[in-house]
Amino acid sequence: MIKILKNTTLEELVRAGHTIPAEGQWQVPYDKWIKILDDASLLADIASGDLVVNDGDEDLSVIDALAYLQIIDQSLSCRNKIKQNQSITIPSTYQEAVVNEIILDGEIIINGVWAFV
Repeated sequence: MIKILKNTTLEELVRAGHTIPAEGQWQVPYDKWIKILDDASLLADIASGDLVVNDGDEDLSVIDALAYLQIIDQSLSCRNKIKQNQSITIPSTYQEAVVNEIILDGEIIINGVWAFV
C-alpha cells in the first residue's frame, strides 16, 4: 500500500532521517514506517496539519491519518510476532484493516506461513 507524507509548510522538514522538501512529499518505503511511528515530532506535525498523510488514493484528515497509522502499527506488530512464531491478537476494531494492510503490502499469511503475493 502506498504511503505518502506531504509537507504543507514553506520549510523543509527532516523526519525519520529523511528530508521532506517545503510543499513537497515523500513516498515512504516500507522499511521506514517503524521509524515514522516512533518519531514524536512527525506525529505532532501530522496532528498540527504540517504533514498530511496520503494513502495512495486521498489525503486523510488528521483523525483518519492517526487511525491509519494505528493500523500500520498493528500490522507491523503482527508481522514481527508471526515471524518469531508468536501468537497474535488484533483488536476487533482493526482486524479487517490490518489484514488488508498486510495483503496490500504484498504479504499474506496462509495457514500460519508467510507468502508473497
